[in-house]
Amino acid sequence: NTSHDPAQWQSWDRASLRERWLAGEFTIVPDKSRGLDVWDSLVITALLFTALALPFEVAFFSTTPRPLWILGRCVDLIFAVDIIVTFQVAYTVPRALTSDCYEIHPIKIARHYLAMPLSDGGVAGWFWLDLLTVFPWDIFGAES
Repeated sequence: NTSHDPAQWQSWDRASLRERWLAGEFTIVPDKSRGLDVWDSLVITALLFTALALPFEVAFFSTTPRPLWILGRCVDLIFAVDIIVTFQVAYTVPRALTSDCYEIHPIKIARHYLAMPLSDGGVAGWFWLDLLTVFPWDIFGAES
């Protein structure tokens, strides 16, 4: 969808960019984005780190060591950026008679991501679970 040739770009005025954005020109289509594959690998690595480090941290430390704390904040940042990225990623729309296609319109993508948690057969509404994972719970549970 998005042309990478600056000679073919329309003007850079706000109205034009907004129209192009609404038309889905800047949407990331999973089948066409090698960068998204790299990003997904980074997010999976962050998930694995969390799955391994968190139980270790809870079991062996009363106070989190500084390097582990810093790594934890970096992982939190990755998850927060992933929320922003997900608002830009097309999602699959199943078709009964033809092959599946992607929804590229950003307003529809946002509605899908912000839907009731795990609606539409468990594929919509992930924003709310993602938000719970990046919320700084430790700040509110910290003792004075």
